[in-house]
Amino acid sequence: MQDELNYDRYNENAGQIYRIALEGRVGDNQINAAVTCPPLAQALMQEFPEVLQAARIDLNNNMLIRYQDKAFNETRFYWADSNIFKIFTIPLLQGDPQKALAQPHTIVITKDMAAKYFGNEDPIDKFLIFEDGTPYRVTGVAQNCPRNSHFHYDFLAAMHSRDDLRDDLWLNNRLYTYILVKEGTPQAQLQAKMADIVNKYVGPELETAMGVPFDKMLASGGKYRFVLQPLLNIHLHSDLMGELEANSDIRYIYIFSIIAVFILLIACFNFMNLATARSANRAREVGIRKVMGSNRPQLIRQFIIESILLTFIAVILAMGIVELMLPLFNNLAGKQLETSYFGNWLSLLGLAGVVIFVGLLAGSYPAFYLASFQPVSVLKGKLSKGTRGAAFRSMLVVFQFAISIILFISTFLVHDQLMYIQNKKLGFNKDHVVVIHRAWALGRQVDAFKTAITQNTNIISAGGSTALPGNGPYGASVYKPEGGTLNEQYLISPTTGDYDYAKTLDLTLKEGRFFSREISTDTLSVVLNETAVKTLGLKDPLNQRVILMGPTPEQSQTFKVIGIIEDFNFESLHQIIRPLAIHLQPYDCRFMNVRIRPENIQATLSFLEKQWKTLVPDKPFDYTFLSEDYAKQYQAEQHTGKIFTAFSVLAIFIACLGLFGLASFTAEQRTKEIGVRKVLGASVPNLILLLSREFTKWVVIANIIAWPAAYFAMNHWLQNFAYRIHPGFTAFFISAILALLISLATVSYQAIKAATANPVKSLRYE
Repeated sequence: MQDELNYDRYNENAGQIYRIALEGRVGDNQINAAVTCPPLAQALMQEFPEVLQAARIDLNNNMLIRYQDKAFNETRFYWADSNIFKIFTIPLLQGDPQKALAQPHTIVITKDMAAKYFGNEDPIDKFLIFEDGTPYRVTGVAQNCPRNSHFHYDFLAAMHSRDDLRDDLWLNNRLYTYILVKEGTPQAQLQAKMADIVNKYVGPELETAMGVPFDKMLASGGKYRFVLQPLLNIHLHSDLMGELEANSDIRYIYIFSIIAVFILLIACFNFMNLATARSANRAREVGIRKVMGSNRPQLIRQFIIESILLTFIAVILAMGIVELMLPLFNNLAGKQLETSYFGNWLSLLGLAGVVIFVGLLAGSYPAFYLASFQPVSVLKGKLSKGTRGAAFRSMLVVFQFAISIILFISTFLVHDQLMYIQNKKLGFNKDHVVVIHRAWALGRQVDAFKTAITQNTNIISAGGSTALPGNGPYGASVYKPEGGTLNEQYLISPTTGDYDYAKTLDLTLKEGRFFSREISTDTLSVVLNETAVKTLGLKDPLNQRVILMGPTPEQSQTFKVIGIIEDFNFESLHQIIRPLAIHLQPYDCRFMNVRIRPENIQATLSFLEKQWKTLVPDKPFDYTFLSEDYAKQYQAEQHTGKIFTAFSVLAIFIACLGLFGLASFTAEQRTKEIGVRKVLGASVPNLILLLSREFTKWVVIANIIAWPAAYFAMNHWLQNFAYRIHPGFTAFFISAILALLISLATVSYQAIKAATANPVKSLRYE
């Protein structure tokens, strides 16, 4: 939890840093994005005295970089303004942060990248060659990016090296804008002033693009605003379109914290149960101490101190176990956590607090219970062995199993949802598709490449695209039907593909046709998905025209609808299917999708690489599988499922330890009764049933409590998915049976042992 809550806190001015997000509505379509426009940063610095610094960054997650004979595809490459060092804490091991990115074609690299490209050479003033052949001079070496950052960089290149990022269009949202404000600046006050920027700069462009006054657009239900996001809230509270990296969710912190507390409570309840159940073993000690002059507060203090000492020993053992198990947990949770007990006084203080809290919680009831014994009754042997507090012990056992059953149910439902995601019909076929990255390197040779590879019988088809299903980039642009009014403008996601894009992904054509090489006018055509047709209100869509709105009427483009494809999940199943418009882009595609046969995969990959090297020998052959790329969207859920499973096993194990102890004690207390029953003719199965019946009753009651709680919690979690399972009876029933079987297996050993004991020895007991 501490790791998750500490994201971005390494920045010295973390509390004064904000990211600007975009929130808009056009018609019935809502947009919430992490990107904003290029001129925003400069305007904020000029017009808002509260803003000390404003900088922009832009991610390129597929950048080819060379140094001499070394060439690598880099995924953590950022363009950044020169004042990025004044906002974020980025310590430079070499170079001057004031000058590092001040000149065009300069770059700062991390310590790891310096070793990767330059080895033992001094990287300063050396040149890295980008894919377009432009040399960039290394002007600084930074410490490696901290792990607990909401974005991670290996390269920071001067933003003003790129002409395409110098435009002054306020509707061209493509960059990430961060600001550093004066200490003590109220967020609400600065947020209110952001409306002035929108009215002054964005409003006129929207009026020009949409042909209506900005205030009329707002009055009709439209929206356009810049939103301040505190830096420290991004990792756990932000899930916007275009996030730099997948963020976590504060709800998981709450869930796992509650589960951890519940497991700790189970252990505490076990201690209470066993301590009170075996109270008779210490009753005589209490009686003698009271006769010798000990008063009740002294006895309570003694028992609580014993509990705290036991907790302290347990914490020491737990620290050792954590050290051993941490690599396994990191693999389970996808983390890189490290322990630092003695280097962090907060950790030591927290552990001390745990020792005291758990010691008091677990020891308080047994302490008060034992200290309440009357010495006369105890020393005369009139104290009933462990019968007092039986109802309380039963309640604790019920609570333990209720928690365990909730975790069991949650584990099953998380697993079912993940299976549903993996097996749901997505509207396209993601299996056996090799995705070749950086396909734009082929340029005009793309046709020759496709012709060459499709001659191989192991290759079915190949089609280029600018985006991958589930892996973007999918933005949103304003479209309207030709002749549409203000209220007929809609946000639609545009993407591009070549002539074989639909065939390669097995998209289903509902009406019309896809792009054709024989029809030259298809460059001005568009293929819509079913949702886009409904959104645009096209009754008879084929051959109708739609307009892609530009910043000005002159920059708007008109396209003829030539085909309608069946809706497919081009984004994750967390979102409903949005309107999609596919435009023709036969060249300069980012990806080349190649559908292959499942046989001889390695040979097919070698063939693809050979053909690639024939046409572009100076570019690396970089590929992934579409099914794996798509599955990466759900890594967080997969980690959640594994952690739920681990917690469930741990909770039921701890609960069973307590149950085993209680079963042992119960069998011991009823030894004489069992002997009498055997003499009177009771069979072994009858005796086992007698001893197990009480524990079975507790598990049944625990299920009655756990089912509603589990249903409520998991139904809430499933709301994160636009496409989800509905919690069925199966998971609840299986969890109940498992809990019952585990509890019976736990007590059965003691029950069988007691039931098969020699009755002669039983009757001589005591």
